[in-house]
Amino acid sequence: MRKKIGLYLLTLICLMSLSACGTKEPARIQSEESAAQIKNVTENIALMLSSGDFESPEYIATLDNSTDYESETMGENFRRYTGFYLDAKTLSKAVHSYQDSIADIGDPVFENNADGKMRIDIKADEKEAIATVYIDGSIHDGTIELIVDDNFVINSVTTNVKLTLSESMKKAGMNTMIGMGTVFVMLIVISFVISAMGIIPKLQNSKNKKSEDTEKSVEKTIASIVEREESSVPESDDTELAAVIAAAVAAFEGSVNTDGFVVRSIRRIR
Repeated sequence: MRKKIGLYLLTLICLMSLSACGTKEPARIQSEESAAQIKNVTENIALMLSSGDFESPEYIATLDNSTDYESETMGENFRRYTGFYLDAKTLSKAVHSYQDSIADIGDPVFENNADGKMRIDIKADEKEAIATVYIDGSIHDGTIELIVDDNFVINSVTTNVKLTLSESMKKAGMNTMIGMGTVFVMLIVISFVISAMGIIPKLQNSKNKKSEDTEKSVEKTIASIVEREESSVPESDDTELAAVIAAAVAAFEGSVNTDGFVVRSIRRIR
């Protein structure tokens, strides 16, 4: 009996040892040291955005128009001084996001902890960490969110405005109305296009019919002239009749004169 109990205890100890050995260590991005570094760089970027250093249109244009090489060079220089990679294109998006939001936030004041330091919350998993800075604005509150991956590459810095429930509903309603209005306008345009497709064959048929009527009218006019001339002019005198027929043919072909052809003979069919 004692041997069985000892065997059970030994088995239990082995299982516990195996489970302890299988425990996965937290990723580097989840360490306390990384959290302190992320807080430090997030605070510096937040202060940099709010300081007005990026208000110069020339500097913003430089960020917007930077080549891939220039953007990567800036990222490597930023890594050299801070340990984090932040290229020009990501910084450009961060600046535009902050400037687009600050009009709704008003005068920004960063929230502090009890120790007087900027309040920065960090949520991290194995792949990335999200640092959040809280802003007390004179119009609306807001946040600055920084996303950094496990290679300490800053992929995004966005500024968000905290709207009230009524403002959020109003904004959602406006977006819905704009979307529905766009759909209705496109439907109306499509209906006009479909209607026009039905009118085009009618116009074409009308044009063809008009051409046929014109041709018949010219033929009738020529026949009438020939008949009139036959009754009034001797058969030997066809000069005037030829001129009249030539003028009628020119009118049918849309020409203003009869230089392109000559009526040499007239043969009457009895």
